[in-house]
Amino acid sequence: MIGKKISAYLQRKTTTADGVGGWTESWEDIKKLKATFHIHRTTNGEERKYNKITVVSDTYLLCDYYAITEKDRIRIGEKYYDIINVENINMLNKYLKIYIQLRD
Repeated sequence: MIGKKISAYLQRKTTTADGVGGWTESWEDIKKLKATFHIHRTTNGEERKYNKITVVSDTYLLCDYYAITEKDRIRIGEKYYDIINVENINMLNKYLKIYIQLRD
């Protein structure tokens, strides 16, 4: 579906002491994003160009500006998406285009 309005959850990895000298990593919802979900029917996956592997994403979200990095991930329902790239549209800090790829 192209342009479907959804609620997506921005997740960030957190580290917590386990009490015996180690650490536990987990993903935590930090922000509910109201976004539109877009799919362009192009090749999805990896592309080899100039002896480098480039990740190609044909799925993206459009949402209001928020401090998001490629280290975060997106949860939509029970599916998890890696963030491939975050584009600050027109560098105005108003809207983001977040390129995502479904996790295996």
